[in-house]
Amino acid sequence: MSAFSQQEEPLTPDVRPSLEEIVAVSFGNWFSEDRLASISFKSRVIVLPEDFLIYLEEDGIVLPSITTEEKEDGVEERGEGAGGASGQRSFPELDQQIQRAIEELGGEVFIKLNWSSPMDASWMIGGSLKCFRPEDVYLLLKASDRITFDIEYMMTSCAKAVPTSEATVDVTAGGLAQKKRPEQVTLVVRKWANLHPSMEFRLFVHGHKLVGMCQRDVTSYYDFLHEESEGLAELLQETFETKIAHVVPSICNYVVDVYVDRKKRVWIIDLNVFGQPTSSLLFDWHELLAFSEQANKGGGVGDNEITEEVAVAVAAATTIATESNSIDFECEFRIIESARHVLPSELSASRGPIDVTFAEDFSRFKEVVKQQANESDSNSDA
Repeated sequence: MSAFSQQEEPLTPDVRPSLEEIVAVSFGNWFSEDRLASISFKSRVIVLPEDFLIYLEEDGIVLPSITTEEKEDGVEERGEGAGGASGQRSFPELDQQIQRAIEELGGEVFIKLNWSSPMDASWMIGGSLKCFRPEDVYLLLKASDRITFDIEYMMTSCAKAVPTSEATVDVTAGGLAQKKRPEQVTLVVRKWANLHPSMEFRLFVHGHKLVGMCQRDVTSYYDFLHEESEGLAELLQETFETKIAHVVPSICNYVVDVYVDRKKRVWIIDLNVFGQPTSSLLFDWHELLAFSEQANKGGGVGDNEITEEVAVAVAAATTIATESNSIDFECEFRIIESARHVLPSELSASRGPIDVTFAEDFSRFKEVVKQQANESDSNSDA
């Protein structure tokens, strides 16, 4: 899941997931359903111990010493740095669990936590997320803001009443965001697959209905998608209706990322929450809510405010309508039609401090700062 939105859209209750929805799309929960796991990539789920979570929260990047193997006499053989630098941590049991998972999955793996992958830290191991050994895993986890988000902020993004009439924001006593960890933080080790970004797609589901589909990589233009878009839209719709819709009964709102291979088979990459912090890509969340209302009530789509950036991209995108079970609703499939209208990379969200970027009251905080700046200018003029 990518868990970072590309638009600075205010976190309003109608586009934020519930706590139940956040928990339901945690990898270990949806992957435990055999019918979903059977059309996804082979994976192993490892529960992370508390001392390792504390290590991830510590400042700096000091890798732990690694247990490379266990001798016959029971004495552990450790990698370089064992007993070396002061304060260096070690997690021998976790080392062995990760190494075993890597070997079982063919020696090359991709990692993530409950919801997010450390894609913002790929530069630490040569620009790829492919891991061969526990050291690679630790380096990605330790360097990633997205991993910090999963552990400390994801649970606070659930829908709840947030006062909007307050004149100030308490930034010193946790007023911006209150950290709350998931009950279990898990490391997901997945078999590596060479996926072409052009064939990754995002499906938006609301009220158990498929209300929108689009290409997942919105930072690139793929000219061949224009010719294949109609067939792809039908394939994705059919896959949703026959293999996904009736297998996710516990929640009615979610997002599915899928991959279409050369044989036109559809594989589930991940499930995400419907609403921020998931990116709406070529749609706007309020627009998708309007589509949902139309799909469930047969009404029309009203005039909804969408961000200027998305509006420009949508205007330049190819939109294919596919029939759905609702009489007056057609699910749109959007792709980028012009290289001039690609969207910025979601990794740009990682360039700001995570405590600020993902603060619950960040939009109100910005308003307060702006108001204070205006007052300061007025006092200067006086």
